[in-house]
Amino acid sequence: MNVSLAMVGLMMAVCVIVPLALVWKLWQLDEPSFPGWLLVALDTAAFFLLIILVGRWDIAGLWTRLILVGLVLVVASVSLVSHVRRPWRIPKVSRFWAQHLPTGVSLTLFSAVLAYILTGFAKPENSRSLAFPLERGHFVIAHGGSIALLNHHASHRAQRYALDITAINEAGFRSKSILPSDPASYFIFGASVVSPCEGTGRLS
Repeated sequence: MNVSLAMVGLMMAVCVIVPLALVWKLWQLDEPSFPGWLLVALDTAAFFLLIILVGRWDIAGLWTRLILVGLVLVVASVSLVSHVRRPWRIPKVSRFWAQHLPTGVSLTLFSAVLAYILTGFAKPENSRSLAFPLERGHFVIAHGGSIALLNHHASHRAQRYALDITAINEAGFRSKSILPSDPASYFIFGASVVSPCEGTGRLS
């Protein structure tokens, strides 16, 4: 199997199948106490946010992301209503944590990774404002940020400020198929590129 196709398949599974599994987990959740529900819900939310932030939604579809967010919010709300009247006090704290230790560890790990990812959105020092370099279309930043989890260029010194920009159609996809070999099948093909800043050219 082509390596690129396998990677795209894995990415699609992470962006679509894993969130749907999280939705099913919330739907089936039946905790005896509200703190237990809250712990599981926060863990699920942290994992879901990680997927939202690092997923390639120009491939999986921008509308897919919106639908998944809406689905999670609806199911979480239904689950909240069914648990909010359950006991808020934990009678035996030691037993509670014995049962929920994996969830607590998972929540701590996901929260730490989430905090790290958010640092990648911070504006670097001495940054300059530039105009968008493409015209006439709808575009997304497929890879951008100051850390490798958000931007595969970040780990390369010569490319650390580079961005991958893709064009999307009205359905929110970057191309006519999942991984086309024809460059013309990508909606960014033929887009007009303009200078992002004023300057003077020099012939060397």
